[in-house]
Amino acid sequence: MLTVFFGLLGLVLILYAVFVFLAQTGTMFFAVWIVFGLFFELLAWITGRRLWGLIPRGLLGAAGLLILAGFLLLICLSVRIAAHFHDHTDRDLDYLVVLGAYVTADGPSPILKYRLRTAADYLDGHPQTKCIVTGAKGSNEPCTEAEAMAAWLTDAGISPDRIIMETRAVNTNQNIRYAKELTEEGSSVGIVTNDFHMFRALCIAAKQGLEQAEGISAGSNPAFLPNNVLRECLGLGKDLLADNLELIP
Repeated sequence: MLTVFFGLLGLVLILYAVFVFLAQTGTMFFAVWIVFGLFFELLAWITGRRLWGLIPRGLLGAAGLLILAGFLLLICLSVRIAAHFHDHTDRDLDYLVVLGAYVTADGPSPILKYRLRTAADYLDGHPQTKCIVTGAKGSNEPCTEAEAMAAWLTDAGISPDRIIMETRAVNTNQNIRYAKELTEEGSSVGIVTNDFHMFRALCIAAKQGLEQAEGISAGSNPAFLPNNVLRECLGLGKDLLADNLELIP
């Protein structure tokens, strides 16, 4: 029974990796699911050949505890991330910062369009708010993310006079740092990003002195939430080690 379970689980994870890859997210993170899938295929092979007895009990116990601790940590972080899935404000803000994401040859990627639609909706209802779009040009992108975002918002009816482009940032930390430099001291700031990304964005903003920044969460495709939330969990660990963020309530 375990052999079949591990084998099927490994196959599902590898197929999910293919699904994520075909979505053209612009990253190699889909490979993580292949690694997980191969791990469970290895467990299926070990179980099918009854090789557990050849592995020292101490090593099995230590590996089991490590896997359990990692799983519990992922659950805790996922809960914190999910708590900000629906962040929103109707307050009139001075600036709206839209964080960049992958741009394809056809324009903003699906994940970025979620952010842009949410930003456009807010800007339509708050005509005095200025919008900062932030993101540099990646090696696999046709233009800067900021330029693609500004063009999309302009086509959506937002006046170009309200849009400020920041074209240097290559990650979330820089998105927020460079965008902050374009705001006036004491201004109210809102951050637009996808639901799964909001918690980390606000933690980074708090580290950079924007403790009062308000989140405006955009949606995302539920089918990709496992991939995106796992990536965010690892991103939180990376930014915490790099002292890029301050954990918020």
